[in-house]
Amino acid sequence: METEEDWMSPEEDAFLVQALNKFEESLEKRTEYSTDNAIIHLDTPGKQARWKATIKKEDGTSNSMESLESDREKSDGKREKSIAEEKRNVQGDSVQSDATWLVKDENKVVIDKETNIDPTKVDQNNSNSPQNNADEVFKRNEPGDLTTDSVDTNLEDIPIGETPLEIYRGSYLKVTDITAQAWCEQQLVYSFSVPREVLQTPAMERGTDMHLVKELEVHDIEEVSVVTREDSWAVKFLNIHSALTQLISGSPKIREMPIFGEPFGMGVFFSGIIDEIRWNDKDQLELVEFKTRVKAKTLPSSAQRKTHKLQVSIYKHLFDTAVRGLFRKESLQEHLRLKLDKTLSSSVLDHVKKIGLETNNLNELMDKVLVKFQFLQLISCLTTEYTSQTDFISFASESYDFDEEWLRRQVDESLQFWKGKRDPIGVDIEDAWKCQHCLFEDKCTWRQKMHEECIKKNNVKRAKMF
Repeated sequence: METEEDWMSPEEDAFLVQALNKFEESLEKRTEYSTDNAIIHLDTPGKQARWKATIKKEDGTSNSMESLESDREKSDGKREKSIAEEKRNVQGDSVQSDATWLVKDENKVVIDKETNIDPTKVDQNNSNSPQNNADEVFKRNEPGDLTTDSVDTNLEDIPIGETPLEIYRGSYLKVTDITAQAWCEQQLVYSFSVPREVLQTPAMERGTDMHLVKELEVHDIEEVSVVTREDSWAVKFLNIHSALTQLISGSPKIREMPIFGEPFGMGVFFSGIIDEIRWNDKDQLELVEFKTRVKAKTLPSSAQRKTHKLQVSIYKHLFDTAVRGLFRKESLQEHLRLKLDKTLSSSVLDHVKKIGLETNNLNELMDKVLVKFQFLQLISCLTTEYTSQTDFISFASESYDFDEEWLRRQVDESLQFWKGKRDPIGVDIEDAWKCQHCLFEDKCTWRQKMHEECIKKNNVKRAKMF
């Protein structure tokens, strides 16, 4: 059988990768998954299943591909390899080669075959416009990823024993899931419900390029081949180790640092990437999130800035938890079902040796990385920095006071939905202006429900008048 390298174009490869990744979370529940460009069929449901994919081409023909192994980890290795191709498609070889001259340090960040740069940290609104809902929803995904046409999803539609977390995300949440949820929870549900292709816009591409340039200002990027899920997470810890080492040794700033944990011990694992941590002029650690603006050098709406505050607050909580020595390895093992004592692949171990560490598995690597956190202080300052896409210059920043109780309430309320304890909630009547920029406005059942309630209230008022 031909391999994907033999016959698949980069575009076809990207479609397959995105469909496979989306389908991965529901392997035990369904045997077929399709989009406009790809169909994936499993011989039997379950995480050990063999799969077959069909890619539809523009000329009406199609190509097929199937797993050669039933072993799940070997299938994972294939997907990781495909994602590497997608990373090159998304970022563009010219972007990487043109930007490398900006490297100022010898520091290197290793990346696995996943795209770990958030491609859509871009706000396409002017100061008087609400947040673009598509921007925030798609922010959780990579370019060309799968999002949805609107359909109603209530707890009654969820099979017994399955929570929204299990259905939509699998084993853990991205921090940007929570920020999108804070904007409009109903919109978030729609973004998962029925997959459809979302192409990267020019604004998103510029946002991706700007983030890549910022990252390359402080370190180079080196690819690492991964075979297993343990390899992939080991690479994340290697990047954390690199970032912490730089901060401890006095480097002024680090960028694109993975962070994860279980906020407030509420039973759900979070993962995210911190844009920047830097030493400020008071020798305090400052956490910075970069946002780009397209149409005007003005701050976004207060509703949007609230989601920015929530994002950096979660990052601080996760970072500080590790600094205090409270990160539990068991949490990673429980939620992601990783084999911490499994020997890492040779390519990953080569990079482990390059940085002078003696370890063979994720368990030992985590120990060495987590102890480094305790050489640092807690995050003291939280900042969002806004950059114009017209001239690539930062024009404003906003700082936030950390309110732990406010954050606890926000996270707890968000997790009530993910744990299946309540139905999704749309925006309040006073925030209905957000709907004007929503992809799902016409079919949103929440809007219809609010409209009917308004009519009912108005009818009651009229009845009282006569």
